[in-house]
Amino acid sequence: MVWKGWEKFDPGERAMLMTPAAPKRAKYNAVRTTTADGITHDSNSEAMRWLVLKEMQSREEIAELRRQVPFDLTTLPRDQRDAAYKGFVTVGTYVADFVYLQNGVMGVEDVKGLPTRMYQWKRKHMRLEYGIAIKET
Repeated sequence: MVWKGWEKFDPGERAMLMTPAAPKRAKYNAVRTTTADGITHDSNSEAMRWLVLKEMQSREEIAELRRQVPFDLTTLPRDQRDAAYKGFVTVGTYVADFVYLQNGVMGVEDVKGLPTRMYQWKRKHMRLEYGIAIKET
């Protein structure tokens, strides 16, 4: 029987052993934050930057502010003679924290505490594929 032996524990010990585990901590200890706009951000820094960009948009310094915008990262396959070859292949996705227009030019921002090797690869890929330099704040 599965429950055999539990009767030897007092109720306090039983409750202690059966409590759920603490929630998993976020990568790099970032704390998910909710802004006054009711939007959940990945960190306090990202939430603060969102408020600054919203203010800039209200003063019409930037336009078309969006957040969490995905960009497909593509490449040509090594063997283009493959029968299944149909052009470019998506090798990953970069999700920009913020995208906006400033003086008619697209601005892409990423709030970074610690730039990982994967992010550095994606940043280079964005520069080569789209000609976009990511602004890190």
